[in-house]
Amino acid sequence: EANAKELLILKTSVESLYEFLDDEDRSQWWERICLERSPLLKRLKDLFDKANLSDQQKGEILYMKGRIHNLDDDVDEQVASILVESVELHPMNIDAWITLGEVYWKMEDFERAKDSFESACSHSTEPNTKALIKYSMAIRQLGDSAEEIVHNHQLSVNKSKEAIQTNMKDGDAWFAYANANLGLFINSGNFPLKTLKVALLAYKKSTLLSTFGINELDLYYNKAVVNRYLNDHEDALIGFIKALEEDPDWEEAQKNIEDIIKMLKNIEEKISNKSNIKRKRLDELVSNLDSTLSSLNDLQVGKNKDLAYTGKIIAIIENPVISPSILIVSDKDGICSCVSVFGVIHDVFEFGNTVTIQAPVLKHINFGILNVHFNFQEITVQDPNTLLLQNYAISDLDKY
Repeated sequence: EANAKELLILKTSVESLYEFLDDEDRSQWWERICLERSPLLKRLKDLFDKANLSDQQKGEILYMKGRIHNLDDDVDEQVASILVESVELHPMNIDAWITLGEVYWKMEDFERAKDSFESACSHSTEPNTKALIKYSMAIRQLGDSAEEIVHNHQLSVNKSKEAIQTNMKDGDAWFAYANANLGLFINSGNFPLKTLKVALLAYKKSTLLSTFGINELDLYYNKAVVNRYLNDHEDALIGFIKALEEDPDWEEAQKNIEDIIKMLKNIEEKISNKSNIKRKRLDELVSNLDSTLSSLNDLQVGKNKDLAYTGKIIAIIENPVISPSILIVSDKDGICSCVSVFGVIHDVFEFGNTVTIQAPVLKHINFGILNVHFNFQEITVQDPNTLLLQNYAISDLDKY
């Protein structure tokens, strides 16, 4: 009974190392850890050396020792071995399995990290939200072939969804689910738009539920990445700018901002100067367009359910991210607009191709940011089945 009481006191002290005190910043927190960890480790050793401990109690002590060492960013096999012995002595300690997985994660041994988180799930008597989240993260790091990577990302989506189902109010579970869907979109090869929209909704849910902390920057940044893939230029820029404000040295955030602004300027320029195509040449290009189909002036902002828009591709805009494909298209009147096509790789499109879009969705891009203003018309093709290229369905093209 005395040992159990001492164990409880020590466990409370160890867990307090992971908690920020009121008005405590990260440097003050780390100073406190450095002062308290050595005495705690000595107390744990003294208790472990007692002769009358059960295997479960020894496992608990080793877990606490490993948890203290896990506060370091750099861990090694020696720390992992402490936790391996802990779970051998007390395999039902789910937190020990999770901490072991975290140590392997820091060592970039993702296979053993995944196995540890999987063991945490299998030893738990009921679904464990944290273990499911960690397993979802680890499985995404694995896979040699394209098929295996996609399979693992789908498994990651499933496991993070299970985590949400165990606790609908866990912001970290929603964050993991969003990340899993974003990863699936990037690695799937066919860029499913629905997956992106699910990711965005999950990030928004995570924003509402999270108390923030270590994942705050990732949340801003990842949500901005999704908005960029969705071609929501303004929201993407706002997100990247917010991330950069929080971390001014974040090169990826800065590069995303620069790339988006460069791309938008390129779109505006190509629309304005009609891609520098001479009027006579442009007239020749659009002369064989179906005059019974709609031009840009026939469209209203939003979905034009009963119309079909047609035009000629006069430029293909370089988009540094994998989706969407961005085209500059001229209609039969020589009026140019941007056409963004989801789910189709840009290599499919060529200069002079005829595009026909059923029920086109028109957006008016009009916003200012960072002392730059953008104003142009964009037609969005979310479903490739509504697009004809050279009068062929996209699904009939060999390159698709």
